[in-house]
Amino acid sequence: MLTADGPVAGSPPVSLHGLIAARAATHPQATAVEHHGVTRTYRELDDESTAFAKRLYARGVRPGDVVAICGRRSPERVVAVLGTLKAGAAFLPLDPAFPVERLHLMLTRVAARIVVGDSAGIARLAGVVPAYTYDGLGPAPAAAGTLPAVDDPDSLAYVIFTSGSTGQPKGVALTHRGLDNVIAGHRAILALGPDDRVLQFAPFSFDGVVFETALAFGAGATLILAEDDELLPGDPLAGTIARCRVTYLGAPPSTLAVTPDPGVVPLATLLTAGEQCPPHVAARWRRPGRRFFNAYGPTETTIWATMELIESDEAPAIGYAYDGVRAHVLDDALHPVEAGAVGEIFIGGVQVARGYIGEPALTAERFVPDPFGDGDRLYRTGDLASVAADGRITFLGRTDDQLKVRGHRIEPGEIEWRVAALPGVRDAAVAAVDVHGTTRLAAFYVADSGIDVAAARAAFRAEMPDWMVPATFTRVDELPRGTSGKVDRQALATAQVAAGTGPPAGRPAADLVEQLCRIGAGILLVDRVGPDDDFFDIGGNSLLAAHFVVRLNSELGHKVPLSTVFDRRTMRAMADTLKDRTHA
Repeated sequence: MLTADGPVAGSPPVSLHGLIAARAATHPQATAVEHHGVTRTYRELDDESTAFAKRLYARGVRPGDVVAICGRRSPERVVAVLGTLKAGAAFLPLDPAFPVERLHLMLTRVAARIVVGDSAGIARLAGVVPAYTYDGLGPAPAAAGTLPAVDDPDSLAYVIFTSGSTGQPKGVALTHRGLDNVIAGHRAILALGPDDRVLQFAPFSFDGVVFETALAFGAGATLILAEDDELLPGDPLAGTIARCRVTYLGAPPSTLAVTPDPGVVPLATLLTAGEQCPPHVAARWRRPGRRFFNAYGPTETTIWATMELIESDEAPAIGYAYDGVRAHVLDDALHPVEAGAVGEIFIGGVQVARGYIGEPALTAERFVPDPFGDGDRLYRTGDLASVAADGRITFLGRTDDQLKVRGHRIEPGEIEWRVAALPGVRDAAVAAVDVHGTTRLAAFYVADSGIDVAAARAAFRAEMPDWMVPATFTRVDELPRGTSGKVDRQALATAQVAAGTGPPAGRPAADLVEQLCRIGAGILLVDRVGPDDDFFDIGGNSLLAAHFVVRLNSELGHKVPLSTVFDRRTMRAMADTLKDRTHA
């Protein structure tokens, strides 16, 4: 049987909130969290999270409940996560940048007891469930006494929502047992220590943020918090790494591709995941004295399931499972494939989630009985791979239509039915299009005439996070289909790239505005960019903005800050800013 049982043995399991108490007892003055000069020691973090748990208890939160947390990166948000776990509840991380409708749907789906957050986050959620700011819960009541014992490893730890195939997101229920195994496994594999400084890069709605928190506190290290604009791909992220003396960074390959390596700072451990890592990205970031890991794992298997240390310039594999995780590559009959053959990845072991909240049929479809276990289940990933004789796994693609955009999993059905519901649209499909090494979402529709793209984007943004809003809407006479009748998404993506090459790069520009329009069209792979078109309304995102700045710097011969694209947005406004800077 060809499986990939991890060769690295982990340490004994310990809970995330238990790590804080243990570290506070042995190193109370060590810095646990740092955010622009504001710090929390391990003792302060332990005391504050215990008091937070008591305040939650006084508000009626009990073991098994779900507490939603909505706010920007801050020490208070970390306290809220730990305090929720200490109260025996599970936390639901909510990104305050998400559309209100989607946030409300998530709160309702998990039947959250309360929601806590900063004032901006809470303002968008009041009225759905009881909502409080972090300090609005009131003082910890003396009568709260001792908190209930929280020692059931199979209890719910947190819920993460992913894109759904039926038009709505689905909530994945993760347990303490799985999270504890992640902590133990990565203490052994990554071997971080108290002197490390872990950057919290992942968005709050993404399970990477759980990993970063667990990794830092599992090592007794410092968790570094920064603002969103300080984590933008390119110079902003590189500057934050250097300024904050970051020693550990986890980021998708598309972010690393446009970010200069700070080089001189002690960035000793790098982890990339969420997308296939191109060899040239690995080659650029590998260096003596730095360990570079490639990781793989669906949300349904508690963050990561396999990992490999990249030690050569060949295409990185996703490696081996670690202790407590079993990775099988199976055929359609759930039989192990031969070495070198292609099959589907199935994940088993203690990190497999409970399932999807409120969706028993979907849970039964994706979480199947383990033919090799003793009453266990396997999560059917839908990912294709080959496995070597020693168990090393190489990712090869998908068995279904699921897309990966900027590290996020997207079910096309959730978006396609919304495009098809637009006035006059008879049929619709979406595809992931590679643009300068980053992936963007493109929508294609069949209609007698064009749609109001601006109105369509506004409607999408009111209901979906930014990374699920199509960058382009293209009218086609018909959708290409294969012999099975399924939409050929690869044909759509290829046609989009071929059609949208932009004006010739060498054509002389009459003025700076025209030059910016030409460069912008080439970056966005569209035929034309107008002087007053908003870069982000015509297909741009943070990664493409970083590519745009690199091209501007190369062709214009002077440094253009990334903030110029975000602040000015149109080519005319950018040109005015650049002219002012040149004449200053």
